[in-house]
Amino acid sequence: MLGKHTLVIEPSGLQEKGSVSESKVAWSGVEKIEDDTQYIYIFTSPLQAHVIPKRAFRSDEESQAFLGTAKAFLSQSPHQ
Repeated sequence: MLGKHTLVIEPSGLQEKGSVSESKVAWSGVEKIEDDTQYIYIFTSPLQAHVIPKRAFRSDEESQAFLGTAKAFLSQSPHQ
């Protein structure tokens, strides 16, 4: 799944759009969210994640706001 993708987060889940595909995942389908100095990882299984480069955001504050919003949506979802 190389190439440019757009990931939209909403209270109901994630929506990913690429040039040839589109998918949706409810927050209940997300296992965890982590980040490091360069990337945000939204895990949908132990070995599969949406990897978002922090350089995709205009600023560090914008990437941290995205991360905070994603974590808030995940914490509000019904989990296993």
